This record gives sequence, C-alpha cells and structure tokens, in this order.
Amino acid sequence: MAKQTYFDQSWLSDSRYSKYCPWLESCDDRTSFRCRLCVKTIKLSNIGITAVKSHSEIRKHVRLAALQSGVDTSIASFFHPSQSSSELLLPVPETGPVVQPNQPVATSTTTGSSEAGTSNYLTKLPASRAKVPFFSSDEDRIRAEIYWLLHMVHSHSSFNSAARISDLFRMMFSDSTIAQHFQMADDKARYVAVYGLAPYFAQQLAGSV
Repeated sequence: MAKQTYFDQSWLSDSRYSKYCPWLESCDDRTSFRCRLCVKTIKLSNIGITAVKSHSEIRKHVRLAALQSGVDTSIASFFHPSQSSSELLLPVPETGPVVQPNQPVATSTTTGSSEAGTSNYLTKLPASRAKVPFFSSDEDRIRAEIYWLLHMVHSHSSFNSAARISDLFRMMFSDSTIAQHFQMADDKARYVAVYGLAPYFAQQLAGSV
C-alpha cells in the first residue's frame, strides 16, 4: 500500500512549481493543500505534488484562473481610468432620459424603490466615449458586465441567476454588439463580486474614514 504524502513548504519557493504559487497554500492538515481560487481544501493522498498538478487542470480551476488574470486588469482599469483622459460623470439608470454631461443627476426619493438605488450607480467615463457611436470594445463589455453585477448585488439576486443571462441578453438584444459579447455566469459573478468589487469598495470605504 502506498504511503500517505504530506505538504512540503518548499513547493511554494521551488521554481518548478512557480505556476502554482499564486493560489497554492498549506493548511492545518499536512495531508492536504488549499486552493485560494477554488476556496477548497484537497487531499494529497499518496501522490504528493501530482495532486496539486491534477487540481490545476480541472475545468473549474482553469476557468477561475483565466478569470483572475482578466479581473486583475479589468476591474482596475474600470475604476481607475487613465489620468490623461478628461472625465465626466454619467449615471446608469434603469429607466428615464439620458443624462447629458455636466447635467445634475436626478434620483427618485421613493422609499424602497429599486430604480432609485440603481440610478445611483455612478462611474467615471472618458469624455471621448460620449462621441463614440453604437460600438463595442472590451471596455464597453466589461463596463456592462460590472453594471449588471452591481445591479445583482444591490437587488440581492442569487449568483445562480447569472447562469444563463448572457444567452438571454443575446436573444433579447440581437442588434447590440455589447450584448453579443456579454459574458456572465454564476462562477464569474461570484468571483468578480468577492475578489474584484468587494475589495475595491472596502478600500474606498477605509480611505474615507
């Protein structure tokens, strides 16, 4: 019978396993390791580092790893646009007229209105975007995805409700380039909310007190 293997701390500094370092960590149980991406503890059994390699190749982990590499840049660029571009404030209301640059943003005061809450989502956009016609870029798509995720969080929607939302938007808005490239699913919604949006807003809150 093969012997039980144990977590070796040298794996975290061994250049041969450097690709695992961003998410691999030890845990109290030396017969297991923890994946920060999947938020999961996995047994090493009798195969040692091979168990780590096998975990890195499963579909869910690969999807989350790819998502992490995109979130690190996309979230930052969304909330921190280039200083070289002039900026203006635009709201994202569910309904109502389009707000022009430099026009005060009117919000509803009706108690319990989800529209009032949604219309308070503000973000900085480069002024040049106001002149761009019906056009979709990665920035437009990311912006739309984050707006939708903010709406989900604000309305206390389940992350599972995002499972087929991309397909639905493509059917509903077949003439929209942004909708055709919109990418959202339950795992992505959960990951971006927890590891992208939450840390950003926590940092903003901490900096304001």
